[in-house]
Amino acid sequence: MAASMFRKGLCRARSLCMVQHELESAFTLQRQQCRLKNTATNMKPKASRKKIASKKKVDGEPVKKFTSLTPKYSIYITDEYPPQKFSFEKCIEMHKEAAAPEMTNTLHAQVYADIELDCTTNKKTKFMKNIRGLLEFPHKFEHKQKKDIFIFSENPTDWEQCKELGATTVGGDELIGYLNQGLLRPDDIEKCDFLFATPAMALKLLKMRSILMDKTPTLQNGCIVSDFEPIIKKHIEGVTFKSHKKENSVGLVQVPFGQLYQEANQLKENFDHMVSVLAALKPKNQAYLLKTIRLIAPPSTEIFELEFIKTEGVLTQEIEDSDEED
Repeated sequence: MAASMFRKGLCRARSLCMVQHELESAFTLQRQQCRLKNTATNMKPKASRKKIASKKKVDGEPVKKFTSLTPKYSIYITDEYPPQKFSFEKCIEMHKEAAAPEMTNTLHAQVYADIELDCTTNKKTKFMKNIRGLLEFPHKFEHKQKKDIFIFSENPTDWEQCKELGATTVGGDELIGYLNQGLLRPDDIEKCDFLFATPAMALKLLKMRSILMDKTPTLQNGCIVSDFEPIIKKHIEGVTFKSHKKENSVGLVQVPFGQLYQEANQLKENFDHMVSVLAALKPKNQAYLLKTIRLIAPPSTEIFELEFIKTEGVLTQEIEDSDEED
């Protein structure tokens, strides 16, 4: 009896040892598989390492490898080459060719400078605000911009005259009352392009600085006037521009500076005037403001990037493309 009980206990002990051994083996195997899996994940083949190395970032953007810097032929796959840059004259010539009567017949189209702005300053955490202004070009063209102009005057005859000239909102003390009551909101003031006032009304508007902000008429910004006719005509005929932010350090602005039917030299003079005005808006502590310039002429989808040298925000020299140099 004792022997049989001993055998049963021995068999039971052996079975428990086998189960424990199997559990330990499985646990060790699982740990080994995990270790090998992690090792395999961390160990990259040489080809993969090269691929990752080719994606190093410059200015926060991955560097793309191209077949060559310049294409050998006039017809090529654009993804295989960096954006090609041209002189101003070449850009205008190509836009005019695309808009010719035998092509799209759109010589009435406006030419725009699509500009990327460098909004950084000498402080890493501080960036330029959006820029805005008015351009009076030496060669006029039909820009078709609609202007939202506010006029504050105590004289009712000014209201009628300004309405005829193209002002959108005119009035006197009642307009100030609308501002106080919230009927004219800060959003309405922000959307307006220009706000002018007589000296007497400008004094009253000083109390509304918290609403008017940078639209408050002052002698410095030239918005305090007595004769509204010349100032309204000037702003109706001129071209307004306002940038917006792509990100904190980068701004975008599109400015029309002519129409394709105009002579190339007229477009160049308008373009140079536009660049000089924009360059003057750069902060003193900034090397340059204009980062890249592309010329577009909607409805055409063609985009031609301009080649230029940046010096104190001004285009100092255009570089002729290789075909012209040859």
